[in-house]
Order: sequence, then C-alpha cells, then structure tokens
Amino acid sequence: MAKFSKNGNLSGTLGALVFVSNGVRQYVRTKPAKMKQSASTIKAGQVFGAVSRKDKDFRRVVTACFDPFRDQRYAARHRAALGRTCLPCQGNDTGAVIFDRPEALQNFAFVRDLPWEKITRIYPEPVIDTPRTLRLELPAHRIGDNLMLPPAVSKAHVSYHLFAVDPNLDPVLIRELTGVELTVTRQSSSSPHPLTCDIPDEPCWLILLGSIEFFSENPSLQTKRTGTSAYLWTKAFNQGQD
Repeated sequence: MAKFSKNGNLSGTLGALVFVSNGVRQYVRTKPAKMKQSASTIKAGQVFGAVSRKDKDFRRVVTACFDPFRDQRYAARHRAALGRTCLPCQGNDTGAVIFDRPEALQNFAFVRDLPWEKITRIYPEPVIDTPRTLRLELPAHRIGDNLMLPPAVSKAHVSYHLFAVDPNLDPVLIRELTGVELTVTRQSSSSPHPLTCDIPDEPCWLILLGSIEFFSENPSLQTKRTGTSAYLWTKAFNQGQD
C-alpha cells in the first residue's frame, strides 16, 4: 500500500509500482519479479549447499591439524576446488553428492599470490612400494638450488604431512600417516629423507600437504608468520580407483 508522506510524496507500493525517496528525489520502480526455479536450478542450489557444508568441515580439520599458511580469500577457492571432486548421487533428487575425485585438489595453493611453484621445484610423489605400503622420497633441500627464497629470508622451515581423509563421512576426520619437518639455511641444506607408511584398509583419500615458512635475517622486522602451503599430491584408495 502506498501513502503520502509529510512532504506530499508517495511512499510504499501501489500495484506493481514501488515509490521510494532518497530524501531529495522520488523514484518509481516496478516490483522485482519472482524467479520461478526449475528442478535443475533447485538441485544445483542443493549441491552447492552440500559442497559448502562439507568444505567448511574439511577446512576446519585441516587447519586445526596442520595450520597451513593461507590468505584471506582461500576459503572460496578451496570450496570451488572441493566442488570439482564431487558428483551428484545417481537417482537422488535431494542434491546429495559423493566425493570421489581428489585429483581436483592437487596443486591447490592456500596462498594465491605465493604459490608453491614460485618458491620451489620440489614436488614429492609417493609411490606404492608394496600393495599396502607407500614410500615418499624427499630430496635434499638447498636454498638457491631447489628453494628460491626472497632475498631478506635467511632460513626456511619446510614441512610435509601425508594424511588420510574420507570426505564422505560426517564429520570429516583426518589421520596423519607420516610427516617430517626440515630446517634449511643459506649455509646448510637438508639431507634426502625417505618416508614410509601403511595404506589404510578403509576407503579414503591420501593427501600430501606441504608448507614453507620464511624467517627474516632481521627477526625484529618479522611481525607475523609468513610462508606458503599447497596440496602437492592426492589419490583415492579403496574406492575402485587404486
């Protein structure tokens, strides 16, 4: 319903018209039309909601367990990457999804402006040593060779965490299988480091998370932790893909 205000202008609605005022001028516009959603757009919204809820839980456990370096907008990119790992459940109209393509997460950069490949050429790839054993060979890490650090950085702390996760479970749980932390300076490098672990019997994804933390030559100028993190390798096991 429209009514006259104190200054004589109409305010409110009259049929399909809406009367609005900014205090100086009065405007008339039509009511926005209600969009009638199709079955496909409703299902797309349900899938987006399912992915968003799962991603929030997934990120919660990853950050709680490993505290990777991340920028302020990483959450939206992570949600989009996790969305590419899922497929709608066949014969289900409620938007339920199954997550079965972990390769879509590989090379995900938690810090967009400082991706892993900008700092290092090291991409460890686990190999299946025996039917139920995984082996990871880490090369020597050397600043100026396979680690390209900013000039003001005198030391780097490098960590690798190989963990198992089943994103189709509620809640999402993480189990670290193996990991290592290395410290490299401009005067000293790390030695090659082998890692082995047993492959879980239950359906899961294995994900290798790498992080590099920088330390300045002048610690008084370093007011916060700086570095980068990325998913370096992903693979599904016991889901018909291994």
